[in-house]
Amino acid sequence: MLGCGLMLLFPSLDAVSAAPASVLPVIPAVQQWTRASGEFQLAGQSQLLISEAALVATAQTFAQDLFDLTGRIFPVVVGTDPKPGDILLEIGPTSFAQSTEAYSLAVGAAVRIIGSTDAGVFDGTRTLLQLLRQGSSVPAGTVQDWPLYPERGFMLDVGNKFFSLDFLRRQIREQAYLKMNYFHLHLTQDEGFRLESTSHPEVVSPEHYTKADIVELIKLATQYHVALVPEMDVPSHATAMLRNHPELQLPNHTDMLDLSQPGAYTLVQDLLREFLPLFPAAYWHTGGDEYLLDADYSLYPQYSAFARQLYGPTANGQDLYVGFINQIDEIVKQHGKRLRAWNDLHGVTTVVNKPNKDIVLELYSANIGAANALNQGFAIVNCSPVPLYYVLGVPSLRADPANLYENWLPNLQFVFGETVPPLSPGLLGGKLHVWADFPNAETPDQVQEGLFSSLRSFSQNSWGSPDPFPTYHEFSGLINSLGRVPGWTPDFGIIADSIVSLPPGGSRTIKALVKANSSFTGALSAMCSSNDSAISCSLSLGHFSLGPTVEQEVLITIGRSAASASSKVSLGLFLCVGLFFALLLVLSGERESFGKTLVLLVILVPLGCYTGCGHGPASVTVTMADGALSHSVTIDITQGR
Repeated sequence: MLGCGLMLLFPSLDAVSAAPASVLPVIPAVQQWTRASGEFQLAGQSQLLISEAALVATAQTFAQDLFDLTGRIFPVVVGTDPKPGDILLEIGPTSFAQSTEAYSLAVGAAVRIIGSTDAGVFDGTRTLLQLLRQGSSVPAGTVQDWPLYPERGFMLDVGNKFFSLDFLRRQIREQAYLKMNYFHLHLTQDEGFRLESTSHPEVVSPEHYTKADIVELIKLATQYHVALVPEMDVPSHATAMLRNHPELQLPNHTDMLDLSQPGAYTLVQDLLREFLPLFPAAYWHTGGDEYLLDADYSLYPQYSAFARQLYGPTANGQDLYVGFINQIDEIVKQHGKRLRAWNDLHGVTTVVNKPNKDIVLELYSANIGAANALNQGFAIVNCSPVPLYYVLGVPSLRADPANLYENWLPNLQFVFGETVPPLSPGLLGGKLHVWADFPNAETPDQVQEGLFSSLRSFSQNSWGSPDPFPTYHEFSGLINSLGRVPGWTPDFGIIADSIVSLPPGGSRTIKALVKANSSFTGALSAMCSSNDSAISCSLSLGHFSLGPTVEQEVLITIGRSAASASSKVSLGLFLCVGLFFALLLVLSGERESFGKTLVLLVILVPLGCYTGCGHGPASVTVTMADGALSHSVTIDITQGR
């Protein structure tokens, strides 16, 4: 039996009832959907089957999501013969082999998800999770689905505004719910350097993430097939990094590294070699934006002098800046990763150095156009501010969800409205950004609320499937129907047997499983009580802590006193004697006395049952609470031998 506050009832499909029959109500929409007769029903005995051990992690993640949604535990077993109500996950060929995320989903009495890779299987579970979010039954049919672009990204500026680990955990799960697979963590900015460092602890801000925090986040991101990509923004926006290194500040620019100082290179290289092994993602982001304007290099003759030492007699100050980024690129490649940078690298006039062609350019400004960058052989990402920036406190930059849904695509709305052909080679996709230039303008909750619709519009068009509705107004009904990822609100559940058989004078110990959902963290107090004085109960734990997805076993010992049996024997003896006495009165002709005896029996028998039998069926109630959040489970006690 389950006693908890998790969502046990599925929401209605009324909000999307206007969707055409040819549309499967999920975000992003699938590429192909063919309806069939019948339906799939998720039931209490449903299991998750996997065809091979490589899918264990994805299956366990999906099982946790289903627990968050339904409050039930779904076992993961190896097998390929699903029964009605089961869900089978397997790796195999799909109809769109070009994508590692392609999958098919066949819905009947059971569900079968086949992915070209583990990532494809995971995306299939997101589609099914969204369908189950709308009801416990899913219409029968077949899905063929794949993304047109490999990256559907999100960036969070934690440098200017520190966001809690809980915020980051929710964001990882939320964007995975929408098949967004790239999380760019902007770790350093003028207001803060947010990552623990042992090589240079003097650069770290008081509010920061420990390396243990990052390891935990990476583990969660890996579970949800989200690449967690860090950015250490240099050589500009380095105020926090340089606060204790004034000797490395460019004169008149406390936010910029002085690239004529060898110590600036040493500082950055030390941090890179410390941090690069921490992140398993294939990329490292160096920022590189908003350094000196092209005309300002002449103000620093030491730049030209140092550039000539490094790169030859014709080098200029701008060569120093591009050479600095290229050096970082070489270090990043030594660690098996690829460098990314904002496109400012192309905003300066150099003589010797040109940006390395393997650097991925994130296009947010007019320093180089999308077509030009692609023609030169660069990989690019659409990061155009007007459609893709959510800036705290700036109404004109809110990543308008209507525009994202109705007008934007990864190949459209680059800076100044530039477009390139869809699926251009080298176009990786798009990225939605949260910038905290005004960190106190919004609370973290306001940020997540403000992003809610924008993320969903972005998800739809960055995936590249046909829009399910012609207008954003109609699409917003689907947005509201699908809601947040299950487990968004912290909660926990208690799972235990609902009935226990217990003989007089006996006792029994049973197990209760207390399980946290994906966002719960707290310290629980536990107690038990009985509605029958003859029934006792005790718990093996009175207090314990739970973190996200953690399970805790609690033993419940229940006892029944021997007196509960003797009281019923006494009651039975009382009834027998009373009825025998009444029969003697009838036989002797004392009808008036007989009537009085019956009245006494009518009064005394219920009274005896009340005191000897209890107030109804005996039960034990186990209650667990964390502040205002409290859940209980009731266990009925039956008479045993």
